[in-house]
Formats: sequence, structure tokens, C-alpha cells
Amino acid sequence: MGSLRMARRFTRGGAARLALTVLAVAWGVALVAAVRLANHAVLRAFVEVIDTMAGRAALEVVAGEGGLFPEDVAAAVGATPGVEVAVPCVKGAAFAEGGALLTVYGVDLTGDATERVYGARLEVDDPQAFLARPDSIAVARPFAAARGLRPGDRLELTTPAGRRAFTVRGLLDADGVARAYAGNVAAMDLHAAEQLFTRRGFITGVDVVVAPEAEVRRVAEAIARRLPAGLRVEATAERQADLRRVTESLRTALQALGLFGLVAAFLITFNRLSTVFEERAWQLGVLRAVGVRTSAVWRSLVGESLLVGTAGVALGIPLGIGLGRLLVPVIATASAVADKLVAPPAVLAAEPGPLLLAGVLGLATAVLAAALPAWRAARVAAAETMRSRGHEAPGASARVVWVLRGVALAAAGGSLAALARHPSARSGLLATAVVAVGTALAARPAVHGAGFLLGVGARRIAGPVGRFGAASFLHNPRRTALTVATLGVGLGCVVWFWTMAESFRSSLVVALTAAVRADLVVTSVHVTNGYVEAPVSEELARRLAAVPGVAVAIASRVIDWPHGGRRVALEALDARYFTDASFGRWPLARQQISDVWERVARGEAAVVSANFLSNFGARVGERVVLATPSGPLDLVIGGVTAAFESPAGTIH
Repeated sequence: MGSLRMARRFTRGGAARLALTVLAVAWGVALVAAVRLANHAVLRAFVEVIDTMAGRAALEVVAGEGGLFPEDVAAAVGATPGVEVAVPCVKGAAFAEGGALLTVYGVDLTGDATERVYGARLEVDDPQAFLARPDSIAVARPFAAARGLRPGDRLELTTPAGRRAFTVRGLLDADGVARAYAGNVAAMDLHAAEQLFTRRGFITGVDVVVAPEAEVRRVAEAIARRLPAGLRVEATAERQADLRRVTESLRTALQALGLFGLVAAFLITFNRLSTVFEERAWQLGVLRAVGVRTSAVWRSLVGESLLVGTAGVALGIPLGIGLGRLLVPVIATASAVADKLVAPPAVLAAEPGPLLLAGVLGLATAVLAAALPAWRAARVAAAETMRSRGHEAPGASARVVWVLRGVALAAAGGSLAALARHPSARSGLLATAVVAVGTALAARPAVHGAGFLLGVGARRIAGPVGRFGAASFLHNPRRTALTVATLGVGLGCVVWFWTMAESFRSSLVVALTAAVRADLVVTSVHVTNGYVEAPVSEELARRLAAVPGVAVAIASRVIDWPHGGRRVALEALDARYFTDASFGRWPLARQQISDVWERVARGEAAVVSANFLSNFGARVGERVVLATPSGPLDLVIGGVTAAFESPAGTIH
């Protein structure tokens, strides 16, 4: 208690000098809290969409994003023991006026599937008219209320088959799936949806409700045994795990940003407290002279840092909550674009877990930053204090310091080697932290090495004033080194993020410039997932080819497809693209098979992205087998591109 009381007095007396330290800790705490709260809010919003869109369905039979398979599969799934109901469905995207994305469910509306499976009660005035007319549509009440729609009103939507006029003949209560995406959900009869989004007799999925007495895992295994090749069974938990996996890279980058903020806060706190404690060395020497133990003085100084850290945490927590609210829409949009998802509305909640973690890290940063300066100041004798006023207190021996630098250098090299050998989020964060510490420890030798050059250069450029400034700069080398380390780590953070962004941009520009050389590119004006344009009808390519002046038109499609437990991007193009270089070609790495583009055009080979080889341990010349609804597709890896359509890899 005595040490804490003394710490309070010291803190009150030097409040103005400690303000920068409080702000540094507050900023570090705010950055960590904001990143974690925003990440949790965005991930929770994506997970809630998965749960809401599934309704009561614990399982779903699919063939990949946009993959089609026969409607008859639903009957085989429904006959599986343990299945309460199996609903064939078509899920598609349409766009209302203003570009609002509307998720459309095509299901058999002759029964009670919308309420029994999807938890949304459908209100229809005339069921027979709804089923008899293909332009019938039911929209969620929030969507209808926002646009002033009532039963009988006309609604124009842009679909893959073109712009179509629909009649609102039903309303969905804002429950179950109708709550997803802020109520931008609609329902159609299954056969009408097939005409717009697939083709007659083909669906995009089967939603399965498992009987209460059955075990979901066993039912999933039984269904999988009945499915033809190319189809798979997904549980809600698996889709959530897949979502966490594809969004991990962005979350890791943001966590690294928070880590840099803490490192910068540590260096600023260490620097400032070192200065404050050294300025107070005479007072501490008097305390030592009157019999106060070194340990008591050290505890008092550390207690002072704890109070400073507490003030920083108290300021940083609300600042972090406010910053997190600003980051949520940015992170949601970035996640949607990077991972080809539909950005849901996300709301930040002040969860105790992230706030507690940020607070603990803030206090730990302040205490750890004060431990060494406090020990150095507390153990100096009174006589030594009086003799060395105006000079830095002696630090650890040069040998110990160089040993620490050597250890940091070895740790940095080892962590970078481990990152290169086994790339992962953890190894990346560890390497980031170790390199930041190594940069800080390298500042003192850099200051000493530049001292002579600085003195000579300053004297020649600014004369006596420059020489005086250089001498002042080198008078307290420890403080100068800490300032240089702080600036170095901060500048390194900026350069790191700028380099990463510039690398992505330049790689994209170079690759797309070579890959796309067509005079015109025709796409939908709407975007479904992230940056992926909405699909259009295959008929459009034939109509464009018939336009006077058009020499040739090719069609392409990018979809996500399951492979090896992950989702890779498939970019499919007409064979003419691979045989006619005038359309452009993806730049290939040096290693490639002979006649690579001709074999790709014949459907015998594929070119893949570099991250596909890294993630799946594949090599050029090996075979890759894709499971498709029409059977296994066996291809030879013909070459490597710089494409990055998916974190798991891309196949062309």
C-alpha cells in the first residue's frame, strides 16, 4: 500500500509529463479493441446469415457454387432413414431498382416448406393464381414496406435471364430466412425459378431437415452414400468453419495491425518513462539514502506505470468501441470483396472478452515497458546520482546487450525461416512481433554508427549550431535510440501495409493486362458476391456474336468449387480463348508442360495459381481431379499463373 501511495503522489506530480504515455497506451488499447470487436461483429453477421438462410435445415446437398444437378436427387435424399423432409430448391440472385440485391428462393409452394423448413410464414391471397402464373413472387415484409409494395403490385427485377416484370402475390413474415440480409429475400415457385436461374429439371440444392430422434452426423453419412459423384452433404457447422477459414487472412492482417500498435505503444512508454525516471533520479537517490529499499522504490515506479496504464485503458476502451463502429462497414466490405461474399449488415457489440483482452494487454504493455527503466533508476546510489546529474543512468553491460541483440537476430531469422517453410497465420504474427523487437534493438548500434557522420555533416551544413544539435542528439544515446526505434517501427508498419497493397495492385494490373486483351468486355451491371458480377444467360454470348462488327465473342464464368476440403475458384472460358492469343493469356511461370494452351483448350489440362500449388502441395505435371455432377474431371496441371481469385487457389 505504501508503494502504491507513493506512486499516486509521483503520478499526480508528473501528470503533464506522463500524458504522452497515457495517450500511447490508450491508442494501443483502442486499436486492439477496435480490431477484435469489429472482426467479431463482421464474423458474427456472416455466421448469422448462414444460420438464418438454413432455417431448420441441418444439412444441405450441393454441388458447389452455382452447380446444377437433377431435381430427382431430392427424392433419393428424402428416402434416407432419419430424414424428416428434403426440399429441392433453387437459390439465385436478382436485383431491384437501385441495385438492391434480392436473394430468391425457388421451392415447391404447394406444401408448407417455407414455414416448416425455412421458418417464414407465407401469406398468399390466391394460392392457385400464385402457382399458375410464372411471374408470381412473394417478398419479405421489410422489403415490401421499404418500397411501398402491396399484393398485386408490379416489381421489376434484373435476373440472369434479363429484366423481368413480376407481380407480388404473397408476403413473407419477417421470421426465419426472411430476416436475412435485412429482409431482402423473396420466394418463387420452384419451376418458375428454374426457368430464370437454372434450367428445367435442375436445382442448386436440397435442404434437409433431420428427424428429432436421429443423429445429424449419421444421417449425413447415409445421404452421402446415396448421392451420385460430384455432390456432397454440408452441415451448418461446416459452412461456418469454411467461412472462418476464408476470412482468416483479412482478420490476421488486422490483428497484425493491432500488434504493431501495441509495439509502438510499448516503445513510446519505455522511452517516456525512462526519461521521467532519470529526471527523478535525485529524488530516488534521496529515498535510497534515508533507508528505502531498492525493491520498494522499484515497486513504487512500477506502480506508477500501472496507474498510467490504467488511465490509458480507461481512455482506450471507449475510444476502441468508437473506432470499432467506424471499422465494421469497412471490414465487412473488405471481407465481402476479398472472399466473394455478400456483405450482411453488421452491428458492433461491446463484448467483454475483446475489451478485457485489450485492457490486459494495455496494462501489461505499461508495466513491462516500465520494468527495466524502473530497476535501472531504483538501484543507482545517492552519491552516484549526484555525480551523474544530466547523464543517463548506467544500463546493462555491453556484453549482455549484444547477447540480447544476437538472440533477437537469431529469433528473427528463425521465425522468418519457419514462415517460409510453414506459412500460417500464427507463424506470420510471430515473425512480425520478433522482427519489430529486432528492429528496436538494432536502433542503438545504428545511432552509434551514424554519430560520427551526423556530427561531421551537421557541422558542415549548419556550422556551430548543427554541431551543438548533433552533440545534444548523441548526449543521451539510449533515449535517442528509443526515439529512432519508435519511428522505425511506425514507419515499418506504414511501409509494410503500403508494400502489401501496392504488390496486390501491381500484380493484378500486370496479370489482367496480359490476360484480357479483348476490345470490349460485357458483364452484368450488378455484383452478387464481393466483386463477382452477376451471371448472365449463355444466350447473351450468341446474341453478341451476331452483332455487326463483332468478329468473335467468348463466354466466361468464375465460380467457387469444393476441392480437397477447401473452396477453390474455377474460371471457365470458351476453348477459343486458349487457342487465339488475341484475347490475351495469363502469364505463366517458367515451368510448364508442352503445348499447354492447346491441351487446356481440349479439356485435358488446366493452369493453376501459385497459391493452389502451395495449399495443396501440387506440382506442374501432376494430375488434379475435380468432383463434378457429371463425374470426376481429371486434368493435368499445365502451368502456374499469378491469379488470385480465391485464398485456396484458382484453376483455369
